[in-house]
Amino acid sequence: DAKEVKLRGKKYLTDRKKYPSKEAAYKLVCSKCFKTEEKMLHAAVEVDTLKDYLEKNLENEYMVINWLVPGYYTVVNLYVRTLENGKDPAFDKLIDTFRRGDDKFRSSRFKLLPKLLEAPSAIVVLLRTVIGTLRPVLIGNKLTCYHYTGKNYMEVDIDTGSSFFVCHLASSMVRAFQGIVVNQGFAIEGRDESELPERMLGIQCYSRISIEKIIIQLGQHQSKTV
Repeated sequence: DAKEVKLRGKKYLTDRKKYPSKEAAYKLVCSKCFKTEEKMLHAAVEVDTLKDYLEKNLENEYMVINWLVPGYYTVVNLYVRTLENGKDPAFDKLIDTFRRGDDKFRSSRFKLLPKLLEAPSAIVVLLRTVIGTLRPVLIGNKLTCYHYTGKNYMEVDIDTGSSFFVCHLASSMVRAFQGIVVNQGFAIEGRDESELPERMLGIQCYSRISIEKIIIQLGQHQSKTV
């Protein structure tokens, strides 16, 4: 629930106070895990059924979050905007600025808000060793992110292999994912009063997933369809 996550309030720049987020602007549509023979960037173009879906639903606004995991795993998450345009002017201004910004700007503002609920003790120890405590982070300052926009979507591809330490952590988590429960939320950092209060972009929970059971194999010469 987005309301369980505290984000910057309207007067954060002066009082440094955070408050529970309002309802997330985007709702999860689906999540798919692919195994490919090479790094897959820009899923909104590379995955045929996703591309077709976006083209057939031009009346909606979408967000694609694409996690690139060592071993050529790609976790593609599709969200649809449910927040009515004009209902939150500060959010509308910030999301428009984000979409029009260059990659450097977008990477500097895209915030990951993780919460580990359950994990094997070995993973907990590894997490503390590699990154310390899980806390909100501007993910583009830690990992390479690739940004794409289309007529009715924006996409952020997060490359966990771009950091040696996170690469090791991600590889371990993939092997142990069946014992992990984790929430992940996303927001765009507001740095001006006109961009505040912050609102959660989207949030989802991964719960005890067996990678082998959900993975979709994509060969180099296969059509990327699901």
